[in-house]
Amino acid sequence: MATVGKPCKVWSATRTVRKSTIARDLQDLLKRGKAKLSFSDTEEVKIVLEDDGTEVDEDDYFQLLPSNTIFILLGKNEHWKPASASSKVNNQSLDEVDFKHSTEVDGNSVDSRLVDVTTRIRNDVATLITLSNLELQLVSECDTTTLANLVENTEEFAGSLQNACQRYLDDRESATNAVELLKLYHCARKGQGQRKGHGECKGHGDSMQS
Repeated sequence: MATVGKPCKVWSATRTVRKSTIARDLQDLLKRGKAKLSFSDTEEVKIVLEDDGTEVDEDDYFQLLPSNTIFILLGKNEHWKPASASSKVNNQSLDEVDFKHSTEVDGNSVDSRLVDVTTRIRNDVATLITLSNLELQLVSECDTTTLANLVENTEEFAGSLQNACQRYLDDRESATNAVELLKLYHCARKGQGQRKGHGECKGHGDSMQS
């Protein structure tokens, strides 16, 4: 099974075209980036970091970069320029809308949060018990084949993983419901105690008057 890689963002030199993808290595990023930004396969393209224009030309360096790093692909006559203040605001806003929760795995759109979750599970399956309800739901509702690719395992394992996530969700819901019932019971008992106390005080006052 092919390695999934990590989510990356590829932008045009003008920062007006922004795409997200998954790349296993620098060459894979170059190939996918060219396709995303409509460069030809034979066109000379340079990859730089969006924030400071540093050229990325070694795979070892690429592997050290975090997920969702933004890269700019520069054509032969294009040069990196720093983004203006207004451009940075617009880029951040558009990035949150267009890319924060969407990326591609083998041509299929996948929630970037799911990619992050499955990466943690792939590194340590015990991470499962620390996932939030939303993260558990993302895994349990994912297509089994896609999940198998993300965790780099068999579909049988992916199915078992989804069942485990659903059980955790059900258990947490049951626990939440039990706590809510306890709260209601506690409030009811507290209310009864207060009413009983008031009644005893009233009765004591009547006996004193007689």
